[in-house]
Amino acid sequence: MFSDTLLRMRVYISKPKGYATNLPEQLRRVVKLYRKGVIDDNSKVWINANVVSPIFWILGDRATCIYWYSAPTSGFVRLTQDRLRWAPTFDETGKSPMIDFSPTSIPVLDSDARLTFVVDHNYVGSGASGVGVVENSTSQKVVGGYYEGSDIAVIDLANYDRTYLPARNPSRIDYDDGLAKYSGMRLLAAGMGKQDKADLLDSVEEFGYDFDPGTLDHLVKAVDSFDVAAQFAVEAIYGDSTQQ
Repeated sequence: MFSDTLLRMRVYISKPKGYATNLPEQLRRVVKLYRKGVIDDNSKVWINANVVSPIFWILGDRATCIYWYSAPTSGFVRLTQDRLRWAPTFDETGKSPMIDFSPTSIPVLDSDARLTFVVDHNYVGSGASGVGVVENSTSQKVVGGYYEGSDIAVIDLANYDRTYLPARNPSRIDYDDGLAKYSGMRLLAAGMGKQDKADLLDSVEEFGYDFDPGTLDHLVKAVDSFDVAAQFAVEAIYGDSTQQ
């Protein structure tokens, strides 16, 4: 983690309060984004180790707040003016969604900031398809596992290919990057008392950790090994039914 390479992902992490921390799972999510190329060795990440919501901020090809959902299947995302819903089927997104929230409920998300909803699924049946997206009651085209809506982006992590990522709007790059840094610090400070917030602002870099490419590659291999072992276990339990 502390090699001499100049390429390092900078990850800012709030200090966990006790043992009830989401940090291991959040780091695993960061590694999965790195593995798929959503973030790279020059990216920055902000993680609050104590918040319950599966959110963190990233600054890479996009400056965005990540909302993570580990889904049982690819399913469908329905985007409306003020809500995001996910369900296994198209109809269920309107009638009985498993995920249903308003982006305005996320306290560290400014009204003009970008939210990216990541669907992490491992559906491998022969009829498997990517995540479907519905916005304004119309089915949308998801290219390379990515859809950029008017207010919310969606990543189908299993099918993500960054070569299809559309270019960023040049006029917003500086603003969006500044907003990510500001919002990332707000996320770190969430839940802190007045003195802890003051200490954070006085010594921000003490909360930062550098992950060099060697460390990240090692973590990617560890995640890959677990995913492969878990899939073998599933196949051993259910036999060939997972491949039908």
